[in-house]
Amino acid sequence: MSDILHRFAEHGFVAPNMGQPHIAHIAPHLWQSLTGGASQALPTPDVSNPWPQSSRVVLIVVDGLGWHNVNDHASAAPFLSELMAGKSPATTGFPATTATSMATIGTGRLAGQTGLVGYSAMNPMTGAVGNFVSWRDVEPPLEIQRETTLFEQLTAAGVPVTSVSLERFAQSGLTQAAFRGAQHVAAESLDDTVDYTLQALREPGLVHMYWGEIDKVGHVHGPHSPQWIDELTSFDQALQRLMASAPAGTLCVITADHGMVNIAPRDRIDIADDYSLMRGVRAVAGEPRAPQVYTNSPGMADQVAQRWAARLGKRAMVVTRTQAQEAGLLGDVSDHVLPWCGDVLVLTTGTTAIVDSSTMTPMAIGLRGMHGSLTPYEVHVPLIAATL
Repeated sequence: MSDILHRFAEHGFVAPNMGQPHIAHIAPHLWQSLTGGASQALPTPDVSNPWPQSSRVVLIVVDGLGWHNVNDHASAAPFLSELMAGKSPATTGFPATTATSMATIGTGRLAGQTGLVGYSAMNPMTGAVGNFVSWRDVEPPLEIQRETTLFEQLTAAGVPVTSVSLERFAQSGLTQAAFRGAQHVAAESLDDTVDYTLQALREPGLVHMYWGEIDKVGHVHGPHSPQWIDELTSFDQALQRLMASAPAGTLCVITADHGMVNIAPRDRIDIADDYSLMRGVRAVAGEPRAPQVYTNSPGMADQVAQRWAARLGKRAMVVTRTQAQEAGLLGDVSDHVLPWCGDVLVLTTGTTAIVDSSTMTPMAIGLRGMHGSLTPYEVHVPLIAATL
């Protein structure tokens, strides 16, 4: 394990450390803040709860709001930047991607227990590459993500839970996996999202507010684009309005699922016709920044990992699934989750992206902003709490 951690440092990665602020701490900390006690269904963090008790809490999750991305454009988000001043970032789990992080925020557990091991994964029952965002070609949500959610537990304890997001998310597979147990309120615009969140905060309980436009714009235009900066400014103004209008005594927690790096055309490596990489490979899933490679036979993992490492050189760190488990990348891995994990995991460095023109659309290949690996820009996110 020490060798793996040394390799993390060599590649500029953020090593797993549950003793530091982490999005996995959110669920158990919120339970304690709302109920005053410890939970038997949620994990106990290695760090004490830094948040005060409150009967009224709003959890704001902003897709793609990376800590360093915000700092790069602090003048575009003066209110949020002031909240972040003097504080340190929290980290996501691995991979640093929406499906994985949302399940971690909702349950307090890492991918090895939630089963949401990436944007996509090979379904061990069918051999198809399934998608955990659209919930295509994967098993029913409760069969994969079997851990109790924070929202389920609070609702059972009599604490009202409201979730405000797009209407299409109300019954989505990802919502059922990560955030089941809440009453959903549909809001399509940022102004409506803030307004309905404020309405829900009139009564005690937990309100979960999700906004995803920053991530969407970042993927298409890049996290340094004028379009991304405009979205950041819009959110900053909306956040200021929400915090100024929420009832006194509300505990406001702001976080994100991942950050983002900018990918130039020269950064992409197309594996479609690369025999040195695809020999012995059954499927490649995950993210372009963190591919998971499924071999024709588990016994081939070491050989495939060696070929990928030789081909990619300093542009990636390549580990087998066994090495990833030893390093704690996925946390404790449940028996039913293990077959969903790739035999070989590829963590890209710098701004490298692994694409496959035989399976990916030109739009997906050409995305300007990507995430998934363990660089600071991808795993460092805000985790700010303020009592209003």
